[in-house]
Amino acid sequence: IAQNNNALQSSLNADMLDGQHGSYYQNASNISGGTLGTNYYSAYSDLSAEGYLGNAYGDLARNNNTLQTSLNADKLDGYHASSFATSSHNHWGQSWSGSGTGLTLSGSQDGLYASTSSSTSSYAGLHGVANSTNGVIGQTNASGRAGVKGMYSSGTSDTPSVPAGIWGTASGGYGGFFSNSSSSYPALWVRNQSSGDLIAAYGSSSSDREFRVTNGGNVYADGGYYCGRSINDSAGDLDESEVAPCLTDDSSADFAEVLPATGEPEPGDVLVIGADGRLVVSSEPYQATVVGVYSTQPSYVGGAANLGQDGYATLAVVGVVPVKVSAENGPIQPGDLLTTSSLPGHAMRCDGVEQCFGRTIGKALEGLDEGTGVILMLVMLQ
Repeated sequence: IAQNNNALQSSLNADMLDGQHGSYYQNASNISGGTLGTNYYSAYSDLSAEGYLGNAYGDLARNNNTLQTSLNADKLDGYHASSFATSSHNHWGQSWSGSGTGLTLSGSQDGLYASTSSSTSSYAGLHGVANSTNGVIGQTNASGRAGVKGMYSSGTSDTPSVPAGIWGTASGGYGGFFSNSSSSYPALWVRNQSSGDLIAAYGSSSSDREFRVTNGGNVYADGGYYCGRSINDSAGDLDESEVAPCLTDDSSADFAEVLPATGEPEPGDVLVIGADGRLVVSSEPYQATVVGVYSTQPSYVGGAANLGQDGYATLAVVGVVPVKVSAENGPIQPGDLLTTSSLPGHAMRCDGVEQCFGRTIGKALEGLDEGTGVILMLVMLQ
């Protein structure tokens, strides 16, 4: 065998003799004169007559505890060559480094199938890491397919109507999950480089679009808009804990416009139109130029590009807002009409139809017996 190691030795199990490692034959120190069970060699009585394994070519027998290197066999560790994948890099093991493509695979089913039994979140069936480029790239040219498909359990019956870059599907849990901890970047960044929509959302029917954001930023929705971070019921089923945040804390509750302003108005101030057309804080009773109240926390903002900028104020147009009030014209009761007062930025109870006409900013939803304070008001400019 040693002298003919360049020729294929048929049916030879490399590093084993007849299916057994060298330790099995440790009592045969000299194979030509030792003993060997008949179930492992039928002609043991005359080993020399058997050719290569006899005492004339006994290298393998005499060195049965040493792996014979450079041996051209038709098996490796008990497996034929067809059990191993070929590679242009001619490597086998846990790691490899070099230039070019690390591994190229193809098949009529899965090109690569990888799995793990670990439950540790940092491990994966397939893990791609890169320092200067993409960790994983998936590409498809087939309609109804995706470059990368993530699936929980068996997924759903929905399929993309056109090729998709990423496809997430789940028969329970999230179809997609995005999260980050950045103060500078969004958890989800969306762009359409053509004229198509940015977002299209569908309900239980794939033909019934419920929500849409166009490329120009227009928003369309089949349902209503509800204020309140904790709302989880439909209209008519809201409880006090769900509605109250819209009216009592920093949650949104009104519609507002951002307009040029003079001075330093602040949330809750009553505003009027100044001589230059800019908003200013009210300063006298029954001002005919009154326009409303500085919004504390608007739900919808028009002209939002200037929101929070110096020289601008957020004017409540519709909805419920906190407003600074004074009892200088008597106690304020819920339902009273409100107008400007002599105290800058404060509203008071409005008396008389003629005086109130064109000078009313809204109706009080809360009362004030004396002094000054802040109450909720329904915006009703008239």
